Amino acid sequence: MKTKFTTLDEWSREVTERVRVLAGQKQKEILDGIDSRIEEARSTTAVITPVPDARRKAITDVADVTKNDAQKSIELRSTKLSRSRFTAVIDSEDDD
Repeated sequence: MKTKFTTLDEWSREVTERVRVLAGQKQKEILDGIDSRIEEARSTTAVITPVPDARRKAITDVADVTKNDAQKSIELRSTKLSRSRFTAVIDSEDDD
């Protein structure tokens, strides 16, 4: 039974890592395109004043903290979920 649990636990970790990598790739793709969209908006919009550097840094810092917290939360929940899915199986007397 422990072999099955180990196999399922390993699979769950691998899947979580693949999702994390794919999400990171998609995020990079989106972030890479932001500069061109910002420049396009900047060139077509004359009314909006530029954001001061201090405010821009504050926004970026908050976004980074939020992103890191979200990532940690996802990883923590996936770890707890992968382990809790097999709790009933581990507690059974079946030793397959």
